[in-house]
Formats: sequence, structure tokens, C-alpha cells
Amino acid sequence: MEYHEQTKTLVFGPNEAIPPELANKDRTVPATFMNAIRLTACGFQMPKGLINYDFPCPPGQEPLYGQRAVTQFMLLNPRSFVLSDTRTGKSRPGAWAGDYLMSRVKTRIRALIVSDILALERTWAPEITRTLLGRRRFAILKGTVPERIRKLEEDVDFYLLNPEGLRIGYSRSQPKGLFAALMARPDIKIVIFDEATTYRNSRTIVSKAAQAISRKCAFSWALTGTPSPNGPLDVYGIKRLIHPDEQMSFVRWRDMVTWQRGPFLRIPKQDAPDHVAKLLSPAIRIPRDKVFEETELRMPEPIIAPLSDQQIELMRELKNDLVVMLAKGEVSAVNQAALRLKLIQIATGAVYDSEQQVHLIDARPRLELFDRIINQGDGKTIVFAPFISVVRMLAERYPERGLYMSSVLTRNCKVELLKAFQTSDKQFLFSHPGPVARGLDLTCADRIIWYAPIDRTEFFLQGGQRINGPEQTEIRHIIRIAGSEIESEIYRRLERNENLQGVILKLKELNLDGCRANTPILPTDHRRYGSVPERVDRTNCEP
Repeated sequence: MEYHEQTKTLVFGPNEAIPPELANKDRTVPATFMNAIRLTACGFQMPKGLINYDFPCPPGQEPLYGQRAVTQFMLLNPRSFVLSDTRTGKSRPGAWAGDYLMSRVKTRIRALIVSDILALERTWAPEITRTLLGRRRFAILKGTVPERIRKLEEDVDFYLLNPEGLRIGYSRSQPKGLFAALMARPDIKIVIFDEATTYRNSRTIVSKAAQAISRKCAFSWALTGTPSPNGPLDVYGIKRLIHPDEQMSFVRWRDMVTWQRGPFLRIPKQDAPDHVAKLLSPAIRIPRDKVFEETELRMPEPIIAPLSDQQIELMRELKNDLVVMLAKGEVSAVNQAALRLKLIQIATGAVYDSEQQVHLIDARPRLELFDRIINQGDGKTIVFAPFISVVRMLAERYPERGLYMSSVLTRNCKVELLKAFQTSDKQFLFSHPGPVARGLDLTCADRIIWYAPIDRTEFFLQGGQRINGPEQTEIRHIIRIAGSEIESEIYRRLERNENLQGVILKLKELNLDGCRANTPILPTDHRRYGSVPERVDRTNCEP
């Protein structure tokens, strides 16, 4: 099929079958927007440049590679998935697609964008104001329920909402509050679900509310660079998000893409990627290396930190609990996750009790190693830790040189803190990966230190990309600290996007007495971490 710009027609090839409702004698159809959508739905590949749009950009900028193609794809596939790699600029095509539709329909339509609040304020809001050159307005639906509803009544083009806001007043039979107000707005015809893995569990209230919003909209798009952070089972919820009436059950999908290995573990089948691609369709993906040239990434093997006597004793108790559970056949996936989380708590030096109270334990060897590492870099550094109490503990060691992303900060304070990190002389940003893992450009830093592994693959993969992007000019360094071979294995599985089930079972054979290492081994290049250690003595922590 070809597009003739002068006649504004689409010309079918000699071997292409013309849909009966569009057939005519000269094998052409008017190149209207609706005809293009119909033909796309019939499986025809539309020519590039079919969408007549000016693709506005802030002064001095041009569209990145693939952004025009993604915009056309979204417009011609009203219910579709944008699976481009992280840091490829998925939000801008979303803003362009919304602007295009709003400018070409006779009645007033509006869009709802659902994403993390920091991504809304730091990414989507600038895209709407600066990229669209002031032609569109937005309102962020935040605050109390009455305040959110009042914001929804404002005469704007884009409404921005965090995922948890969808559940306010959700009910299938008697909706109320914000959810009822959203459902009662026939002019909201477009919905964009950014970071769509939020909805990977289709049975949560947030997912069910999102599916209801998606069902009422004419255009529904899911954006994510990591559609299956924990394996192929994740994509089922994303499919139901965009196609709420999907008939395949979760159990059928589970059995199609995984097989049972033992009582506690499911392994992806070899053909699972093919099934995932078929389920998440239509979809488009732009690889990162097509958009910008990445700087070199140096990520040595995890650096083993010794364990204190108190840590070893607590891990010994955890090991005994595991042995008892195995003997009773009680090591389910849930129990494994709880044991794995407890091991990471012990390794970091902050143990939570049943009432979520934090008890600090002796972790001086790990802290001393951390101090040596963080003081050997001269650029800006992001420090990730898996628990807020540990983040605070690390930040308190460097109050003059660092900024602490506290969980009690208001949204505005978090935005201002990120601005300060990017523009001030503060060298360190201490944070749980959750608040900053999505949609933020932190290329002012060139180094990430993982004080310990996190238990969520998505946060690990996306967090590592915060220092990557077109603006990055320095060599990137990611340093990972581990206290045993179990933590090292968690890092390896996170990096390979593999399931974490079964990792904790290695604790049964772990020689804990051997984890009292005398001196942790640092990479040869202390200042820039430019090479893998010449010698890493792992016999201390091998099973």
C-alpha cells in the first residue's frame, strides 16, 4: 500500500485484497483518519507520514528517533501497547496523540493520564506545557476527594491522576466519589496508563477500576518499558487493562507460558516470549540504542561485605526456620518471599518485627565498606536501599553532602528535592528506588550504589536506567554490595529478569561461619570503578 500525498489517497497493491466496505474500481481509498484505522484493524501496514501533524517540540529540540512512528501507531491502534525501552521518550508521543485527536474531532474531548505522581509532575506536565507549546492545559487531580473532584471539573484538556486515585469510590454496583465522577464524564475519550506494570495483577481494586475506565474510553494505551519484570505471568493484567473483555482466564494463561517444577516454583516455557508477543498486541517497541548512543556501563560483580557476629547469629536462626519449614513442606512462594525479605533485612542491619517496628543490629562491616565506596567517587551518586529505615540511616552519615528522599515528604517537597540534587552541589541522593525508578531523568549522576538488593525486579531494572539517557556524557557505574552468595544470586536474577523463587533455599547449605571475611575486596580502580576485581575471594560465602 502506498500513500499519494497529492491526491490524499491510499493505493492498494495488485496483490492486496481490498475490504468490501472500502472497495472501488481504481483500487484507492481516501486517506482519512477513520479509513486508516479501519485498514490497520484489517492488518494493513500504513505508510509512514500518513498522519498530518506538526509534532511540536520545545525550542531547540527535535523529535527523537521513533517518536513520530509511535505517535502514528497509537493513533491508528486505539487499543494498543507501547513497549519501547526505558529512556526512549514514550510520554511525548502520548501527548502528541492526545493533541492530534483533540484538534480533529468536532466535539470537545479530553484525556486522562495515569502515572506515578512524580512522573506526572516531572515528565507529563512539562510535556503538555512545553512540548505542546501552550496549546493545551492540564490539571493534576490530587489532594482530598472533594479537591480532586473540583480539579476534575476544571476546563482543561488533560487530567493527571496517580493509580491509587482510581480506587477512590470504586464499586461495580454503586460507584461514588472520584471514580463515579470519572465514569460520568463522556468527554473523557482518551486514557493513557503510564508504567502499565502497576496493573499486572488484574484482580486488585486499582486494576479493576482501571479496566472500567479503559472500557469506557475510545482510545486506551498502555506504556511500559518492562512489561514482564517478574516473568510472563505479569502481562496478563496488562492485557486485561487495554482489552478488559479478554476471554482467556489467568489459569489458562499460566499453564500456557509456565510449567510447574516442584511444589513451589513455576518456570517460563521456552516459547513463552512468543505467547507474550501475541497477547500484547498490537504493540510497538523502539529499542534504546536506536534513540541515543549509550555511554559505557561498568558494573563489576557484587562486592562481598563481611557479616557481623550478630548478623550471622540471626541468619543462623533464619536457617533453622527454613529447615523446619522444609521438613513440614510449608515452604510456599509466600513463605519464601518472607524469608528472603528477612534475610535482606538482617544483611542491611535493620530488622522489622511483626508490628513493623525497626530494630537496628550490628552491621558495621557493611557500613565501613559502604563508606569506602561512596567516598571514592567524585561525581553525583544515587544510593538505593530496600528499606526506608536503611535509607535514613545511610543519609544521616552524610548530612552535609547528601539529600534524603524521605517517605514523609510531600509531593512538592520531593519535586524540589530532585531539583536541588540536579542543580546544587549536593553529591549524594539517598532513596528507596520506588519514588525515583520511573519516568525521571537523573543523568546529572553517573553512579548508582545498591546498598542491598531489592525484592522487586521492576524497581531494579528501571532504577538502573535513571542515570542513562541522551544527556549522559560520563561513563556510568553501578556498584552492588552483597553479604553472601544469596544476595549475589538475587542481583543476578534481577539483572536477568528472572523469578526470585528458590533463591532462599540456598540458605540451607550456606556456610555462615565462613562469612566472617577479614577484608572486603574492592574493585581495582577505586576512584572510578573501572574494572572487575582482579581477585575476589568468594570461598567465605560459597555453599
